[in-house]
Amino acid sequence: VSDEELEQYYRDNEYRLTFPEQVRVRHILLTWKPLGTTDDRAAIREQMAPILERARDGEDFAQLARELSDDYATKRNGGDTGFFQRGQMAPAFEEVAFSLKPGEISGPVETSFGVHILRLEERKAPYLLPLDEIREKLRDHIREENMEAAVEREIDRLRQAGEVEILIALERPKDE
Repeated sequence: VSDEELEQYYRDNEYRLTFPEQVRVRHILLTWKPLGTTDDRAAIREQMAPILERARDGEDFAQLARELSDDYATKRNGGDTGFFQRGQMAPAFEEVAFSLKPGEISGPVETSFGVHILRLEERKAPYLLPLDEIREKLRDHIREENMEAAVEREIDRLRQAGEVEILIALERPKDE
């Protein structure tokens, strides 16, 4: 694979070589009761109000999550979700997460899981992998694509050039 071919492939496939925007939030979740009524949901919304006030008054968000969140997957690490991109979380959660500024705390966000409040910790802009960092892996990838294409062409050529004679019918005649 020549350098020119490699660079052209890189230019033609920038969208495939770009990491999408990602965010990392902390959240506090109060879960809905499995068979909860409208009144139960209202009570959970009311329970979130003083937690939101404490967070916005400057209390340590991570500590609040450790103490108060119902999300056992993130509770131990202060509600930290880790980085995620669009399409990986509940739509309402994701919409708010991507709209926040670093350090900003959301209002209540309702999902099928319950009521959340989010704090944006970090945002990563879309990132095109530098060609110099992936040059040899990309060269290997192009070489593999070229080999697969060559094999497909040869299979097609052999099929067209070959003569097939059916000696035994694979289906029974309909009159039997």
